[in-house]
Amino acid sequence: MITLDENDIAEFITRRNHEYSKKLTSFYNYSRVVSLAHFERMVKIHGFDSASVAIVSGSDREPELHLMTPSCVDYFSFDEDKRYDLDKPWDTEILPDTPHYDLVMANQVLEHIFNPRQGLINLAGLARDGGYVYLTVPTINCIHGEPYFYSAGYHPRFLCRLAEETGLKVIEEGAWGSRKYLLNAVVGDWLTFTQLKRARLLRNRFRFRVPQDFWSDGRFNEPGIITDCWILLQKV
Repeated sequence: MITLDENDIAEFITRRNHEYSKKLTSFYNYSRVVSLAHFERMVKIHGFDSASVAIVSGSDREPELHLMTPSCVDYFSFDEDKRYDLDKPWDTEILPDTPHYDLVMANQVLEHIFNPRQGLINLAGLARDGGYVYLTVPTINCIHGEPYFYSAGYHPRFLCRLAEETGLKVIEEGAWGSRKYLLNAVVGDWLTFTQLKRARLLRNRFRFRVPQDFWSDGRFNEPGIITDCWILLQKV
């Protein structure tokens, strides 16, 4: 399993931030940045650089795409076509006769569907034999995305069990969390790299829910606290 520490994440941000128009420090929530750093390693290790990619319930703004030069990218969006309802079995009208995607991605999607098992079966149906499914999911989150919100999130253990029951092999899994990030995320403030730093300006203190968190550095992963997780599965 790929395991990166705070120094690895900082190196990723320094090296890639310009490509992301500095959004790695000032726009994306920090937990997503951590998962991006891990995903970059997956691209190298598992050979995804020129993969054919299916994005489900996402868009061409998915930050993971910046880390690849995919041979093709196709989008399956429920917002644009109600046939792509992950809660319902996808029939042959939706699924290709010969699933051919090397990599199927669904980021921050699973908590917005009622039946995650059926959803994962549908996602796997897009992948070729030997292909991969990549998920990022909150473990603890606030209510958002109404009316399509069914869970505050899932533990990595749940994702592994779900993979086992749908015939997928767990290749990589990871998780991240800090107390400072968690206390803000549960009320809808998904803090960035910059916002999680140890605060120095007095005006910043009102952003944090517990006074002592104003002085803490929330970029360090804390064992026992998980706010977000990710998993790479293989269709075997």
